Amino acid sequence: MSLEVLLNTYGHHHPDYLSDAVEKIAKRDPAGERKVHVSVR
Repeated sequence: MSLEVLLNTYGHHHPDYLSDAVEKIAKRDPAGERKVHVSVR
């Protein structure tokens, strides 16, 4: 079994599999993504 086959088959069981996505979601500013520019007259 090659390393590529091993990772493709069982890689999702590794604890770090989604750690990058979790970090990005945790650091995201949900309010900042929906900012609407309002002009005051």
